[in-house]
Amino acid sequence: MRVIVLIWAAFCLYLSASRNLKSIWNGFHDSYVSPFDRLTEGPFYILQIGCALQAVAMIIVVMRKKKGRPLPLLAGITTGALIVVLPLLILPDCASYRTCQAAYMYLMNDMIDDGAGG
Repeated sequence: MRVIVLIWAAFCLYLSASRNLKSIWNGFHDSYVSPFDRLTEGPFYILQIGCALQAVAMIIVVMRKKKGRPLPLLAGITTGALIVVLPLLILPDCASYRTCQAAYMYLMNDMIDDGAGG
């Protein structure tokens, strides 16, 4: 069980770092940042920090426990996957998914302006 948790923690650290690098290069060549990118920048950083903190917390829990029940660790991984990792994977490419576009348009009462087009 420890190996699974450590692999998950390593994945979360990698995901947080890679998405941080992706967000640094956000925008077009002429430094234009689309309204969608400006709107999602804050939640994106919060998700990155949450992903890194989840990884650190999992490592600490695994290193402190000698032997424990695997159910709380699996619950933590599942919760982190649904609340932090899944949105972190979907958010940058939201404009290309029709379901995500529909949810955005419903919640914001506006079209997604991701800068693509003319």
